Amino acid sequence: EPVFQATAAPLRNRTVGPDEARRLGVVDIVAPTLSDFIGRLDGREVKGRTLATAQSKAPFVLRDDLDIRFRNPGLLDRTLHGLGSPSATYFFVVAGLLLLLFEFFSAGIGIAAATGALCLALSAYGLGTLDTSPLGLGLVLLATVAFGVDIQAGSPRFWTGVGTVALVLGSLTMFEGRRPGWLALALVTAGALLAVLFGIPSTVRTRFSTPTIGREDLVGAVGTAVTSIDPEGTIEVRGAPWRARTFPKPIGPGERVEVVAIEGLLLEVVPEGTELEPSRAEKRQTRRSES
Repeated sequence: EPVFQATAAPLRNRTVGPDEARRLGVVDIVAPTLSDFIGRLDGREVKGRTLATAQSKAPFVLRDDLDIRFRNPGLLDRTLHGLGSPSATYFFVVAGLLLLLFEFFSAGIGIAAATGALCLALSAYGLGTLDTSPLGLGLVLLATVAFGVDIQAGSPRFWTGVGTVALVLGSLTMFEGRRPGWLALALVTAGALLAVLFGIPSTVRTRFSTPTIGREDLVGAVGTAVTSIDPEGTIEVRGAPWRARTFPKPIGPGERVEVVAIEGLLLEVVPEGTELEPSRAEKRQTRRSES
């Protein structure tokens, strides 16, 4: 079995190419093909025996009586080899973060969170084996947070653009020396953007959707502020959440509010018991008639 004690330090958490591996003493032979590699073994001593693998060396011609046997790696070795590739690690990192983001905004029972945590756990092997760039990984994390800000806002805005740029730059710089294939980069990046632009927002809209039939009857209704309304926030009226707006003074969470007007799906509210000015009362009556 090979022992790499002399090169353990320079190889820790790194992926090196063939020339650098030979310079570090990790490998003795660099060959472009299997037959060329076997030919280069000719004359080398292994476990007290001198190998005779080639009839000639320019070019290499293998011996006719040469017995070559292949040893396939076990299931664990093949699994670790796959998990340690840049493409697989990149996929599991992005998929895990997006699944956690999805779970944060959905009304699920934790399946997405558990799957996302599993993806991140699988990516940990590749992140520890490959030469990972903290800057690239940080950019991908920044992209996830930026996407979450605009998902919370309800529409793609400034932070979606920031997240897109951060995701692309982070994908290109996550691994030093090696990077995922262009196909993997394109597919994962496109899938992530589709998820944050359409998939997760549609789930959020479904979760927080409010029936609109008969909403004209909400004018004059009394509810409770769920969040701070300054100038916009969320209130609960008749057991359903609504986006609300108030002015000129903000309303704190838990305060009682009265609906005075409706603009689309946005309710205009004032603190309960507020005496409306004549102009506002007229405006309220006009909007109530239009509804």
